[in-house]
Amino acid sequence: MRGARAAAALLLAGLWVWGAPPPAAAQDQTDIVTGRVVDEAGRPVAGAQVEVTSLVTEIRRTVATGDDGKFLVVVPDGGGAYTLRISSLGFADRIVRLVRQADEEVLIARVTLTVEPVAIEGIEVTARRAPTRGETGARGFAMPRALLERLPIEDFDAEFIAALAPGVVLTDADTLNGLAGFSVAGQRDALNAVTLDGGTLTAGLTGGRSGASPMNLPEEGVRATRVVTNTYDVSRGQFSGGLVAMTSARGLNRFSGSFSYNLRDPRLQGGGGERFGSAFSQHRLSGGVGGPLVRDRAFYNVSFTVQRRTDERFSLLPPSTLAPTRVGASPDSISRFLDILRSTYGVDPEHQSGPYDRTGDGVSVMGRMDFALGGGHNLMARVNGSVFDQDHARVGTFELLENGGRARSTTAGGMVAWTGRLGGSWVHQLRVSANSGRNRVEPDVVLPEARVRVNQDLVGPATPGAGGRGGAVRGIEQLVFGGDRGLPTDAGDGGFELWDEVSFLAGFTHRLKAGVVVSRQTFDQQATLNERGTFTFLSLDALQAGRPATFTRTLAGAPSDGSAWNLAVYVGDTWRPRDPLQITYGVRLEASRYDAAAPFNPAVEQAFGRRTDRVPSEVHASPRIGFSLRLSDADEPLTLVRGGVGEFRGRPPLSLMAFQQRQSGLSDGETSLVCVGPAVPGFDWSAFRDDPQAIPDTCAGGAPPVTVQRAPSVTVFSDDFEAPRSWRASLGLQKQVGDFLNASFDVLWARGVALYGARDLNLASERVVPLPEEAGRPFFGDPATVVQATGAVSPASSRIDPTFASVYELHSDLASETWQASAAVGGFLPPRAYLQLSYTFTRSRDQSSFSCCSAAQAFASTPAAGDPNRPGWATSSFERRHAFTALATVGLAPWADVSLVGRLVSGAPFTPLVGGDVNGDGARNDPAFVPDPERTADPALAEAVRAVLDGVPARVRRCLEDQLGRIAGRNSCRGGWQKSLDLSLNLQPDLGRVGLGRRLRISLDVNNVLAGLDEALHGADDLRGWGQVDRPDPVLLYPSGFDPERRAFRYSVNEQFGLSRTGRLGRVSPFQVQLTVRLEVGAGGFRGAGGG
Repeated sequence: MRGARAAAALLLAGLWVWGAPPPAAAQDQTDIVTGRVVDEAGRPVAGAQVEVTSLVTEIRRTVATGDDGKFLVVVPDGGGAYTLRISSLGFADRIVRLVRQADEEVLIARVTLTVEPVAIEGIEVTARRAPTRGETGARGFAMPRALLERLPIEDFDAEFIAALAPGVVLTDADTLNGLAGFSVAGQRDALNAVTLDGGTLTAGLTGGRSGASPMNLPEEGVRATRVVTNTYDVSRGQFSGGLVAMTSARGLNRFSGSFSYNLRDPRLQGGGGERFGSAFSQHRLSGGVGGPLVRDRAFYNVSFTVQRRTDERFSLLPPSTLAPTRVGASPDSISRFLDILRSTYGVDPEHQSGPYDRTGDGVSVMGRMDFALGGGHNLMARVNGSVFDQDHARVGTFELLENGGRARSTTAGGMVAWTGRLGGSWVHQLRVSANSGRNRVEPDVVLPEARVRVNQDLVGPATPGAGGRGGAVRGIEQLVFGGDRGLPTDAGDGGFELWDEVSFLAGFTHRLKAGVVVSRQTFDQQATLNERGTFTFLSLDALQAGRPATFTRTLAGAPSDGSAWNLAVYVGDTWRPRDPLQITYGVRLEASRYDAAAPFNPAVEQAFGRRTDRVPSEVHASPRIGFSLRLSDADEPLTLVRGGVGEFRGRPPLSLMAFQQRQSGLSDGETSLVCVGPAVPGFDWSAFRDDPQAIPDTCAGGAPPVTVQRAPSVTVFSDDFEAPRSWRASLGLQKQVGDFLNASFDVLWARGVALYGARDLNLASERVVPLPEEAGRPFFGDPATVVQATGAVSPASSRIDPTFASVYELHSDLASETWQASAAVGGFLPPRAYLQLSYTFTRSRDQSSFSCCSAAQAFASTPAAGDPNRPGWATSSFERRHAFTALATVGLAPWADVSLVGRLVSGAPFTPLVGGDVNGDGARNDPAFVPDPERTADPALAEAVRAVLDGVPARVRRCLEDQLGRIAGRNSCRGGWQKSLDLSLNLQPDLGRVGLGRRLRISLDVNNVLAGLDEALHGADDLRGWGQVDRPDPVLLYPSGFDPERRAFRYSVNEQFGLSRTGRLGRVSPFQVQLTVRLEVGAGGFRGAGGG
């Protein structure tokens, strides 16, 4: 019972750290314990033995005081809580306990020895503030694994853990590794950093986490995770967004660990047959053990995770129990589509459609060793790696099974870290780390992609999460067969980093430090988008007749590879002019060099005055200053004011350099092929399947030149290109309320500067023809070249120099601005409960929300009603105006507790779009002109728009009504609120009779409780979309023709605009119960710091 109570107390301590968000230990988790020992007359006691024992790890360090009575002990991974035993000949032993209370990393003990013994009951509790490592004014959220294990979260990925912190927004997956990202303070998700033991895990190519495995690190291998949303420590760099700092598990002075088995099964899901497309089974086995090799001297820890996950999905034909209209497709349209493929093109859809299983297997391992070398020196060595393999990757609901491929991912990494004491006041830390990752997706077939637009009448109930009406809906969907235009991909990156820091304690007032960071990132990539080409058909009739409206292809260039160097030198000081006030300040000087330029193309320089072989390097200095002021006395409940201002420099993703290498405009670079109307080559599918060389690399002969573009693509860097940065200022108040609760209020301002984007130097911005029926939308080029029957547009007439396709210039002229306010309250509620509530208000605007990966994607990522080379300010895609988070743990009995995580987040902004290029710039990113049904001359168009206004949710209807007769603004509409609630029941029965005590824990995680309630209350046929992610369909109009006399496009209206695509695509998030069984081995205790 006593051990169980101790474990519970330590868990509540971890919860307290999160609920009262003071900065916890720094990312390298190294504590400095120092102080002075004097006698009763105040004279220093030389030669006194000071034994420092971590209350978390139970590891001891012993040091003798100097002639001035001072001592200093460096404790890696100490945990911030210590017991000091001081002994000296002629004096009674003294015991002092030091516990971090606010933002201390240097803990000071002033100890007076007496001749008379001091009773142990009179232990002195000391928590003197001292100069920290630089965390003053920072804001972060520490989440030990002992806490995460009790919460109902699906996995322990850095991105999902980051989303538990207030003000953090999950973002969509990027195109290279398929992983989700996160945004902090409105900054781009490619500008974050993920570290393990202080060494970077960030992928150079994408800016996200290295590798594409969902389980890069073993669960039991990560001791704690900290999400840093704001910091003024000059030793931290190479990110301008947020930081997720993970700490690996280490061995203790006792053998301990744990093993767990996790089960998810479709039979434990709600929804019956309706769950198909989202149901999955998962078996995960993980474990870790650690202990001493030599007590107090050498320690080990090893951990692993093995997982198999099988997703039940379907291609085109849902199972009979799932209404086809529920997924947004007409059964008649799908049946005819498959019949055409069978009868006209010889494609046998029997094994290419219907239900299938997608299986992913993963393994991750980690090992760590720690050594106390004596003399105050410590050595740590760690290795880690993972492998992931998945079949049927990237297959969409409306695609044949052959459209996917096989994905493989590997990661490897390692670190050696040394921490030591030099003399009585110097601390030296050295860290060398390396990591690598590779993501490869091979297509199942080597074929062009063929996309068929289907206008269909859908009759049935509203789809889950749609928020709209049932009944008849005129919907537009794309059906796909052939290969995937995004495959194959093969991308690898690696990194090396050396970090060296020396700090000096000048008394108990200053901590001066200086450091250097040298890092090198390498990459190699072969990932040409649309390498095999894409045919588009505007109807099933066109497919049956073999009449594609367009054909596009990117003729691949040579693979790219290169590297980037970054050197950072920083100096800083943490100064405590008086006991309650602490100030940290310093400057960080960084220099970057990129060895990844394309070859020189003199024709580009002559035509546009830009060099293709130039990737600018730079040197930049970033100042920072932060403060914390304790308003309460040392023996009173904490009241703390914190804040600061500073600049933070990130790194642009190396994918920009990788794509630029292949787009030099030379013969071995990428070439863009665009064919529309009569220029579209013949669609001989049998020939394409028999011989990939038969895939066209030219347009049809004899077509008008304006319908053909076959020219090299070019990407260059502007001469003043810089790494992205952000300026931040913050002010916060933290206050202990009563004996058990903490409250905080923080305000943050962030200004992103030097943000990267792309402009097309070859776009004839001055040669513009307005479209009178679309509020004067500029059309670049000659409208007479638009194909009248289809509305297809070739960008050829919009080129300044027709010998080139788009000539993209990557620049860093963009900016963003964010205001954020957060309030939180949390803590322990007697007798056995913990609660944390937070609310965050965010207002974020930017000129572009692009993060990754190529210049073409950067240009197309920002919808523009006017000149796309001059992006205006609008609501950021990363803004979530309101966010509420609730976390609670309630102890029901000594052997049972229940936890919950609830979120309520306002909808994501989106732009009403046209499903095609209607301004001639070559990008499919044009905001839609919103027709006014009372003024349009086309009665069919007016009726369709009225149907949309009648059917969309009220928030979307207001957005459209405010813009009738105008071109829609970027991110002018919003999706629905996101609501989620997850529960976890943890049972730890007393198995003392079989010798296990309370070592066995059984957890039942109930995920998406709201979806279960939705089904229970409304039935599977009348779901309201509770608990589902609202992803509105952003396409309002599709071009269907062009009238050259009126200079007006004809449009088909997508009546599913604004309704959620989540249910339509068969990817709902089901109600599900997850079973986890965890067994502790060895001495037990605080596993979060120890073995498993």
